[in-house]
Amino acid sequence: MPVNTAAGAVFSIGTKAPANDATTYAADTYVPVGEVESIGEFGDEVSAATFTALANRRVRKFKGTYDAGDIQLTVGFDSGDTGQTALNTALKDEGSTDYNFKIEFEDGDVFYFSGKVMSRRISAGSADEIVKANISIAIGTEVLEIPAP
Repeated sequence: MPVNTAAGAVFSIGTKAPANDATTYAADTYVPVGEVESIGEFGDEVSAATFTALANRRVRKFKGTYDAGDIQLTVGFDSGDTGQTALNTALKDEGSTDYNFKIEFEDGDVFYFSGKVMSRRISAGSADEIVKANISIAIGTEVLEIPAP
């Protein structure tokens, strides 16, 4: 696929149904989050595990743990939007089970992952600004990338 813009992207929240592959993620029920302005970066970053032998004083580096990060979502605040309400419900959920999430790009590429909503902060701004909500989601699984057919 050629490169494209993020215009037309849809961010959705699913349920807490267990999912670990494309089939189980796709089988979940998702609610689109309305008024999404931006979807922050997401995806694996590997930590470095190091070892230094005294004899040669050389630091050896190995791949350690994988971390898919925390995705930042900015939305135009809409207290009546079903998706935004679902994100707020997930924030208040004190359980330890992750929610499923889906990002669909206009070209048909889809990304699935599970995580926890960690924050939802309202930003009122000034008189000429739109009231927004800034949401942080801690990704706790691998991000599955399903290329467009």
